[in-house]
Amino acid sequence: MDEIQLLFDLFQQYLTNQHLDNPKKCTHSNGYMSDFETVYFSMGKSNQWKSGSAFPIPNRAMAFGDGLFETMIFDGEKIRFFEFHVDRLRKGMKLLHLDLSQLNPDVILSFINSTEPQRIKWTVFRAGAGKYSPHTGQINQVLQIAPFKKKSEISLQAVISREVFLVPSMISQCKTLNSLPYVLAALEREKRGANEIILLDHKGNVSEAGASNIFWSIGEEIFTPSLQAGCIEGVSRKVILQELNDNGFKVKEGLFKVDQLRQADRVWISNATGITYLKSIEETVYSDDPVPLIENLF
Repeated sequence: MDEIQLLFDLFQQYLTNQHLDNPKKCTHSNGYMSDFETVYFSMGKSNQWKSGSAFPIPNRAMAFGDGLFETMIFDGEKIRFFEFHVDRLRKGMKLLHLDLSQLNPDVILSFINSTEPQRIKWTVFRAGAGKYSPHTGQINQVLQIAPFKKKSEISLQAVISREVFLVPSMISQCKTLNSLPYVLAALEREKRGANEIILLDHKGNVSEAGASNIFWSIGEEIFTPSLQAGCIEGVSRKVILQELNDNGFKVKEGLFKVDQLRQADRVWISNATGITYLKSIEETVYSDDPVPLIENLF
């Protein structure tokens, strides 16, 4: 048994030590393969990407959540709204005082060698040690690539969270590695037997869904919470707002109570994977007829 374990450890170390000096020549078979995804990583200023999933422990991602991530969809031809993802990542890195010069979006694109839809998670976290006071702004990066299957466009039942409340801050609009509110919200959703959960801020304003931004319509008007409600500044949110405004729709961003959400004709949530229409939030039932203008975006 010890010999088998030793061989496994040696093989794992071999995978970890393979430098990807020319990522444009890489295919998924060069990456570290799990049952679900291909993993690449880059550490510090070397700009050398390796295949594997081994990191020094402890690290600042694990110890402090000192980093950010982007979840993106490759549609078979391109990463949808890639420039918006890069822009949001850079904004977050600036807030965390991370080294922007180490970010190379072209390298990320070079790892995709598929004509099938893929789900891509790009994680950036601070390198080095230190306690609350970091020693560096250098970054480590992780790229996870997995097959993507489009989710259902209809979510049957949503509930309003009774346990998790979001608090706006200077980084609440970023996708940071501190996702505990969303983990707890998912546990509450499962406990209550719902398909989706709606989160409020600490003052009772509608903020977002469990992993998505939220929109609703009342007549010809469309509403979505402002970033002051503590929601993430979603890429799909940005795309939808831009499309609606460009086509003359009246969109109101603000702080809204649950009572106003209950008056809606239609409610939908959006993230990188697309749009989902809610059939109900607790006792309130909504139309699930799609909005053609935004359907075409995804």
